[in-house]
Amino acid sequence: MARALAWQSPDVEVEAERAVRAARAVDGWPLGAALVGAPVAALAAWIWHDLDASPALILAALFVGAVVPFLVVETWRHGVTSPAVLFVVGLAYYHVVIPIEYLVDPNLPRSFLYEYGMVSARDLVTPLVATDAALLAFLVGYAYTRRRGPAAEYVIDPKRLTRFAAIFAAVGIAMYLTMSLVATGSLFGIFNASYRDRDELFFGLGSLGVGLQLVYLGASALGILWLSRRGLLGMIGAVAILALMGLHTFLVGSKMHVFHVGIAVLVGARVAGWRIRASALLLVAVLLIPLLFVGLTRNRLGQGVEEMAEFAADEADAESFNPANLDAYGPYLTLIYTTANLRVPADLKWGGTYLQILTLMPPRWMYPGRPTPIADEFAMEFLGKDYYDNAGFGYSSVTEAYVNFGAVGPPLVFVLIGLGFGALRDALERRRGQLAAAIVYATGAPWILLTLRYPLSGVAKGYGLMMLVPTLALVWLGRRRGEVVG
Repeated sequence: MARALAWQSPDVEVEAERAVRAARAVDGWPLGAALVGAPVAALAAWIWHDLDASPALILAALFVGAVVPFLVVETWRHGVTSPAVLFVVGLAYYHVVIPIEYLVDPNLPRSFLYEYGMVSARDLVTPLVATDAALLAFLVGYAYTRRRGPAAEYVIDPKRLTRFAAIFAAVGIAMYLTMSLVATGSLFGIFNASYRDRDELFFGLGSLGVGLQLVYLGASALGILWLSRRGLLGMIGAVAILALMGLHTFLVGSKMHVFHVGIAVLVGARVAGWRIRASALLLVAVLLIPLLFVGLTRNRLGQGVEEMAEFAADEADAESFNPANLDAYGPYLTLIYTTANLRVPADLKWGGTYLQILTLMPPRWMYPGRPTPIADEFAMEFLGKDYYDNAGFGYSSVTEAYVNFGAVGPPLVFVLIGLGFGALRDALERRRGQLAAAIVYATGAPWILLTLRYPLSGVAKGYGLMMLVPTLALVWLGRRRGEVVG
């Protein structure tokens, strides 16, 4: 018997090794689709332009040819809420919409040209090379997968979750209004300040500004719970939440409020098992209206809702709704300016901006001499004497990688990002239909879309500290008593 066991043990070890190898594999379908689509699109663009396409056009075609089939296959395999779908859409919006529009008509990206000045197709080449390299590296990293069985559910008590989500939102509102009181002398002074005045008045009050993240969290958790579990009443409740956030977006001139909650509710409810129905169009409409019009109403902040609405009606035109003229131009501006002016290797940071993940975590009142964020450094340099506190354009993650390591930066950094998002995909697949996982992922979903417009230190603090930590606390408080986490 002992001999038999000894003889069989190598086979057992081989089977175990095979199981490990099967669990660790490469998901070749989305990556393969991108690798096939990219050269096909580039060849088509070259032929379409009589074999005389510009380098910028070929590079843009490579990006589009890779992204479109990747998104189709990734959505088919992992759904529209896949982290890679959200991330790649963000990469395309912030880095490729403007050059494509410029190549079609040099006057289309009006907001970018107004801020940056005149450019030529040649100026687009280096930013597109950096973006294409970042995309390829991300897709390669993301292809690695580690398959495991379903995870045990962390069971949520809907009543407890509702109660604590409402408490989080109420505390957040109180902190937000306190910030308004400290900055303006009035609880509601924030609604009477212009966009620039608000930036300057609230500079240094980030600790109280965390209250807004708590509002996002509480509203998102309630919306996800209602939408995924309560039929028509749940839909009405979710629409009401988005409508309130949309009103707040109009009053303060920032898209982020309705964007964070709207994306979180839609993504979270889908991950929790909600099936997208025609009624979802109502949610999308409530989300899109403030996103499209807030850029116009921002010009009349503090002058009353009627004046803001009249101005938006008078000034609205096709260019106002051009995606490139909403907020895509800011991060792209940092990339094209940096690739044109950075002295390599003299000006490279060699990873210095990534160390700001630690040094920028404490608030200013705790660390008065903390380093200047890379996004603020850029704004100061670009705006010069026109700079004011909190002024900024967003700051591209591709730019940050380039600033640190030059041309090798984007592929080096983005392959690591791809590995991270691949691990997130695998963890999410193991927890499909679980409410706790849906809430945790949902509050991060807007940040996935927005990652490309922040340096990594901004994501670590804005999401990791201000959103993820409260989210985990809410999920823990909302757990069903007596349940054990598996």
